[in-house]
Amino acid sequence: MPNDGVILAKCNAAPNHENVSVYSAWITRGLRYSRHCGDGARLRRCTILSAVRSRAEDQPYRCEGYRLDDVRNGGTWRHEGVPYYSQWGSADWVAPIVERGADPCEDPHWRASGFTEADAYRFWAKRLCGLTCLESALDYWGVAHAPRAQMLEEALQHGVYRVREDGGVDGLIYRPFAGWVEAAFGVHVEVMIDEDIAASAARVDADTLAIVSVSPEIRYPERENPGQGGHLILLHGRGDGGVWFHNPSGVAPYQADVWLPYETVARFHARRGMAIRRPR
Repeated sequence: MPNDGVILAKCNAAPNHENVSVYSAWITRGLRYSRHCGDGARLRRCTILSAVRSRAEDQPYRCEGYRLDDVRNGGTWRHEGVPYYSQWGSADWVAPIVERGADPCEDPHWRASGFTEADAYRFWAKRLCGLTCLESALDYWGVAHAPRAQMLEEALQHGVYRVREDGGVDGLIYRPFAGWVEAAFGVHVEVMIDEDIAASAARVDADTLAIVSVSPEIRYPERENPGQGGHLILLHGRGDGGVWFHNPSGVAPYQADVWLPYETVARFHARRGMAIRRPR
């Protein structure tokens, strides 16, 4: 046994061996689990039988970002511990801003995302749901990045957002975003077009999160909504007939680690988004 631990995973079926009901895979540090479960394959419907903590760090074993708490039975995947960020300075200021029209700069933490000019912050913070989702994913994966305001400057240079002559903004634009984040952070992005929420959620696995387009009214799922799209949320889990997500402009209890059934999310979902895969 290696000094830093081994995980034994028992899977319902081996890749390319659907008639085999039990398949055991050893995941060892430095080796991809695909080498043990078939080339390029993913562990499916796995139950962790045992894990040995790292002798050096006394931390749960990690291999290629595959965390013990990412795995659930019955086809459910949930990444736990994905950090939540509001697209404004503080999560508890979302309700005053979106419900009562409070000045975002009254929040004492409005400079936390790197903005120094109040007018620029007022203009951009309400438009940065996508960058906020990206920031949560990068921090979860341990990928270094600049503050949000500086990431915005880079995104503008790459055409991720386009300021129109009338003062409005087009964006977040998916394909320029995909090219930028792959070059800057090594994150692979797959654009999803005309795909229902269950299909997009099915992409979430040990290496993958998803950013999907919904209407901002998803912060009040019990209310009627006028349309779909115009806002981005971060999917970090799926199961029990629904999805777990972070909403950068959400209002508690529909803000962080929210679970809603597929049929509810579908009312707000624009059938587009991006699957984002952590760097190798």
